[in-house]
Amino acid sequence: MIGSSPSKYEDNIAQLLDRSIILFRRVGNDELADKWDRILKNYHMSLREKRQG
Repeated sequence: MIGSSPSKYEDNIAQLLDRSIILFRRVGNDELADKWDRILKNYHMSLREKRQG
């Protein structure tokens, strides 16, 4: 990630969280998937606030 733009780094984090949610649901761990889904939503909100200034 060295030399990558901050938005690329942020997109990678969001993709990792999204894939984790899918995996947790696939293996039947809905409780953990729901927690990570809330984390992802909060992450998206914080990015929007950051980008709006």
